[in-house]
Amino acid sequence: MHVASVSIESIFLPSIIEATKEIQPLIEQFRTWVKANPELIKSFAKWGAYLLETATAVGIITRAFRLFNSVMKMSKLGKLVTLMVIGGGLIVDNWETIGPIVKAVWRDIDGVIQAIGGLETVLAGILIFVTTKWAVDMVKSI
Repeated sequence: MHVASVSIESIFLPSIIEATKEIQPLIEQFRTWVKANPELIKSFAKWGAYLLETATAVGIITRAFRLFNSVMKMSKLGKLVTLMVIGGGLIVDNWETIGPIVKAVWRDIDGVIQAIGGLETVLAGILIFVTTKWAVDMVKSI
């Protein structure tokens, strides 16, 4: 590998050196101009960063619309799961604002659950309801 790099170097290096000699005055003029115009360079850099941020934002929005479009083409279950994931992400991203509200609502729900007899009683009631509904639907279908 070293032999190949030495051969390539010996072939291209003289051309590269010759080309840089020819453009050296241009590079020097540019460097002098940059030193004389630091505020303009900073403005160009800010403008470039702004364009990059704008392009990134447009890309994100485009992807979001594509995702939304694909969600709208999904089944109802796919839409529901996607919306739940998006909602969960929004809750996590804004937990400092939403957290106290969620905790207050949970305290209210927990108060009702405790008044009914605790979580086991509520889950047993839900299980009985679901089982009964399933049995009634089975009998109707027969």
